Amino acid sequence: MPRVLAVCCPGRIAAIAVILGLAASGHALAQSPTVSSDADITVIKGRLVAQYEAAPYADASRSLASLAADGSWPDINYADRSLNWDPQKHLDRLKLMAIAYRNPNSPDHASAAMRDAIVRGLAFWYRKRPAADDWWHTEIGQQLALEPILILMDRDLPADLLRSGLADLHDPVELASYHFTGENLVWCATEQLVRGVLRPSAEDVANAAKAMESVAAVTAESEGIQYDHSFHQHGPQLYDGGYGLNLLKDGTANARLLQGTRFAFDAAHVGVLSDLLLDGTRLMVRGRMLDPGAIGREIARPGAGQEAPGLLPALDAMAELNPGKKGEYDGLKAHIQGTGAPFSFLGHKHFWDSDFTVHQRAGYYASVKMVSNRTYGTETINGENLKGYWLPFGFTTIARRGDEYLDIYPAWDWAHLPGVTAPAEVPRFLSHVDQQNGFVGGVSDGTYGAAAMKVDVEAGTSLHAHKAWFFFDDEFVALGAGISSTRTVDVDTTLNQTLLRGNVLVDGRTAPPGQQALAGVSWVLHDGVGYVFPGKADVTLGTGPRTGSWSDINSLQPKVPVTKDVFSLFVSHGTRPNGASYQYIVVPDIDAARLADYARHSPVRVLANTSDIQAVRHDRLGVTEIIFYAAGRLSLDPGLAITVDEPCMLLLEAGGAAARLAAAVPRGPLQLHVSLERQGKTQTIPFDVRGGPALGASSVKQL
Repeated sequence: MPRVLAVCCPGRIAAIAVILGLAASGHALAQSPTVSSDADITVIKGRLVAQYEAAPYADASRSLASLAADGSWPDINYADRSLNWDPQKHLDRLKLMAIAYRNPNSPDHASAAMRDAIVRGLAFWYRKRPAADDWWHTEIGQQLALEPILILMDRDLPADLLRSGLADLHDPVELASYHFTGENLVWCATEQLVRGVLRPSAEDVANAAKAMESVAAVTAESEGIQYDHSFHQHGPQLYDGGYGLNLLKDGTANARLLQGTRFAFDAAHVGVLSDLLLDGTRLMVRGRMLDPGAIGREIARPGAGQEAPGLLPALDAMAELNPGKKGEYDGLKAHIQGTGAPFSFLGHKHFWDSDFTVHQRAGYYASVKMVSNRTYGTETINGENLKGYWLPFGFTTIARRGDEYLDIYPAWDWAHLPGVTAPAEVPRFLSHVDQQNGFVGGVSDGTYGAAAMKVDVEAGTSLHAHKAWFFFDDEFVALGAGISSTRTVDVDTTLNQTLLRGNVLVDGRTAPPGQQALAGVSWVLHDGVGYVFPGKADVTLGTGPRTGSWSDINSLQPKVPVTKDVFSLFVSHGTRPNGASYQYIVVPDIDAARLADYARHSPVRVLANTSDIQAVRHDRLGVTEIIFYAAGRLSLDPGLAITVDEPCMLLLEAGGAAARLAAAVPRGPLQLHVSLERQGKTQTIPFDVRGGPALGASSVKQL
């Protein structure tokens, strides 16, 4: 893959890209015939017109009919300054009207009445000059609506209105640099591009293009495209959905917009966008679902986690920009559109820059969201995601179709998030969530893998735990040890909390509705997902309606009751646990008969579950996954043992004489020595653990 080093200078946009090994990366990028430089801005403007006028324009005629003589709408509060800024509706309506005016298929195409109404509405806007308290509405939000209005209405606007509109389109260097990184920078650069096209100004267009291209680079900074092909916004925080999704849509659209002109993205930067799409965001998709653990505070918005169709424009653009990988783009597109196409990536990846693990199989998807002292786990801004504190402490998404959590969030019990061990309460928090421990990470060979985190939360909750997940073909195993808390409420480990679909079977019997404590349970089956308890366990099962409101988790949403039928399953460790533990196996895509047989003859063995070592062996696959929280030794089988001199995460595949070992260490740089004892012989394997952007990445060695 291309290696891109981006160096960002405070206060201005600068990027130095060093591209290595492009030919070996497989990026075969399309080269369009170069347009004459004198015509470049005209070409870009024509493409912008075509792009904007093809957008939907529903309700444009209704907006025309309800516009007052002075250019205002009576239902808009122009004095509002709140986060949910009401005056934004004014520009949004004018945008739809401008699209209807220019679209040749619209009944209002070239209508004098529509043109005059748009002019009247824009004139009112600049007379009134509504103000917002939030910087985003002032610097980005209103401009996103204003840009298509100005492009589509250009020659139909009086000169003074056009000048007023252009004055509201900013140059990124004019604004606070700490706001304008990642997708925020792309939005602002688009303002400068539109300004440059309409003036026209080649300097504006060139600077905007450079700013757009600079974001399509791998960076060692906390925000932007990371070395593991995840995306960060608002600090070192995973945001492949939300900001990252918009960056992919806008970045690929801008690359296609500028293609063939002297302002075009170079091949390396297009390649970085392709890597973000295929080696990053694609891995977080199942059906229409884009993992709710990867969308930040947008989990508190209606439709959360169903953003995968938003990738379709980026996939179409990349198929044109990078035809060598068209098959991969088309494969993901077909999967998202629900054509029955299989998912285009099967495997396992730990995103070491983001403390996030994904596991894709033909029959299911699973992920684990974590947080360390290197990352931010989630955020609350503008009154959104008010109950999301526990999200980064092991939130585990389990999906076969992708609709398992569709709009469940207002009805969720946020103290019992899937995969999380926590007190049965939801702490309030400001800004972002992190934790003090750095031993958080994962190991992977690309097919199998494990993830682990030491939970050390002192502020308000005093929670400590060692949690690990071990992923194989048909199942994954979850272990917890050293669970302690000083809180006077129960501490629980939740296996899942999802939409209720059909009956729930407990050891073959249909469970009655409601919440019930069950003793000595071997297995539970719900919606084709099995939960197996080696040695049996006492569990709490809940089935039935739960009611909440979007306003409970997002102050910008209405206080309207939302009721969902919910399935929940958790193990309780009681109040003030000290050294508690758990173990369970999740077996997705299975029926009752096979699950009962699996519970009797499970191919996985828990080798250790302590605060020092957590380990699981899959006997059929010959795969052993181990988390060493301290230097130590583990006996795997008679005549087979492994010793390490540093805390680490290991994956050993031993089949016959051949073997390979993967190792990861979420701290460094250092040298790790792994000693493998087989049949009386000891082999020591050294691993040089890299620091910097590669910190936490897995290394694989053949033995």
